[in-house]
Amino acid sequence: MAETPKSSDIPKRTGSWWSKNWFYITLVLVAVIGGGCAFTLPYHFQREGDNIWSLRQAILAATGGVLAILTLWENRRKNIQEKEKNDQDHTRQVHAERRARYAKAIEQLADAKAPVRLGGVYTLIKLVDEWLADEKTLPDKEERREEGQVIINSLCAYIRSSFDLASKAEMLSQDKTLEDYEGGTQQFAKDQARFREEKELRLTILDAVKARINVSAITQEDKTKKLSKGSWSDFNYEFSNTHFFYPVNFTNSYFGASSNFSGATFTGYADFSGATFAYRADFSGATFTGYANSIGDANSIGDANSIGYANSIGYANFSGATFTQGAYFIWATFTQANFSEATFTQANFSEATFTQGAYFSRATFTQGAYFSRATFTQGAYFSEATFTQGAYFSRATFTQGAYFFEATFTERADFSGATFTERADFSGAIFHSEPSFTDVLGEARFSHKVAPESYSFGVDPDSPCKIEIEEQEHNGVKFRIPKGAILFDPDGSSEQKDDNDS
Repeated sequence: MAETPKSSDIPKRTGSWWSKNWFYITLVLVAVIGGGCAFTLPYHFQREGDNIWSLRQAILAATGGVLAILTLWENRRKNIQEKEKNDQDHTRQVHAERRARYAKAIEQLADAKAPVRLGGVYTLIKLVDEWLADEKTLPDKEERREEGQVIINSLCAYIRSSFDLASKAEMLSQDKTLEDYEGGTQQFAKDQARFREEKELRLTILDAVKARINVSAITQEDKTKKLSKGSWSDFNYEFSNTHFFYPVNFTNSYFGASSNFSGATFTGYADFSGATFAYRADFSGATFTGYANSIGDANSIGDANSIGYANSIGYANFSGATFTQGAYFIWATFTQANFSEATFTQANFSEATFTQGAYFSRATFTQGAYFSRATFTQGAYFSEATFTQGAYFSRATFTQGAYFFEATFTERADFSGATFTERADFSGAIFHSEPSFTDVLGEARFSHKVAPESYSFGVDPDSPCKIEIEEQEHNGVKFRIPKGAILFDPDGSSEQKDDNDS
């Protein structure tokens, strides 16, 4: 038994039939009405003797004109529809072709042959550029960015992927053959060739990113320079837990969205000098080291007078960088770190480790600067730095010199529980709030194995607040250190004041 159509289906079918035939129905109706009027109206409105035929011709002519206008309008409508259909077909064809190339490129990235993988990388890079430039088939800017972001995610995923020879980067970067290499010289040659191929491939990706987020600085009216966005600046970059066994160079780059380097390992040098991070930049838990063949360009380190270790071989260069939102370097490890003249909205270096020099000279911290429990194995240079809000160095460890001369502290400066093993220089510093060297977190500690003149707390004469000093004595040697702080033996276990301290 046939199923009776639902009543709700009838209007839909009627509407569909009408939408397909309305034009022809309209033409017939106009023709019938016009013809009918041409033969009937003259008899009703014309008196005897008038030219009925002339009136009839006029009505027929008007009817023909209406029919012609309707026909022209319909032809135009059909042409527009045809063009829209062709455009839609073209758009679907273009998008389908790109997605087919994307799928093919992803397959190439998994190929065992490096040249094939490199070809896939070039295809993906080109596809991102095509999506971003295609205003015709994809007018919405955000949709173009989303399409590009998918490909960027794939490129970042490849950078994050493990490489079995990464742990041997130092050995395989040698120019000479290692005779004692595991597997012999032949194996060394094979591994070195494969290592260099993979290094080149990954550098190709990073170079493409840098080229598209690295732009020339714009000189402003006040003669300062400001970076503008590059075509790839608005993408999110996910590099968490990545092992960069090759140099990373993002000088003068503009990161306009999230950039995640948390847990990353930089075996070679990492140069972010002059970069702008307009959104969250997460380097928490990152490790910056270096090996013998990764000595950075001396010209990129900064002022030669501010660098104490010319022979340093691995460093993170963020000199002149701008972090518009939070900069997170919690638990990060640096062989050498250069943040000279960098600008931070908020900076968190809590529990970070600086195994060589840490350079923050003339850096600006517009919000909180957190260095709690940070470890500075060699010199910590904060000369002429500006701390607009709180500066927290509680329980930080300064194994060698701590240089804060001519630094400016607008709000709280907390050095409670900090350890100073060698020089501590606060000469010429400006404090707008009482600096703290002791509180519930403990007293700051100063080694008694250095010369008394190594401790300088003579702040700027115009400083609203001073460092309150007291004299303490150890074995007949007098030291002038902050009140409440303690002298200690860096080679011993005792943290108590000496009995002879006064």
